[in-house]
Amino acid sequence: MLVHCLDADTPAKVSLAGKPVPLGQLCYELLTLIAYHEPIDSQGDIVANWPGHLEPQAGPAARAAAKTAWQGVLQAGSYNLY
Repeated sequence: MLVHCLDADTPAKVSLAGKPVPLGQLCYELLTLIAYHEPIDSQGDIVANWPGHLEPQAGPAARAAAKTAWQGVLQAGSYNLY
């Protein structure tokens, strides 16, 4: 459910820097409180720039990319729970 709403643009009743936070960002924050993924490259090193990581003021394209990345993680079962 949380991965499904990562790209949601609906404004939440939470604000950051005086602007409403999109629901997708809240879904991401909740998701990363319960699960994590460490993306690795072909040599087993952790990838620094993974599209599944969102900054607090990420835009719609970044949230859509995060949703796609996390869907792949779910499909592969390559996540860990806290």
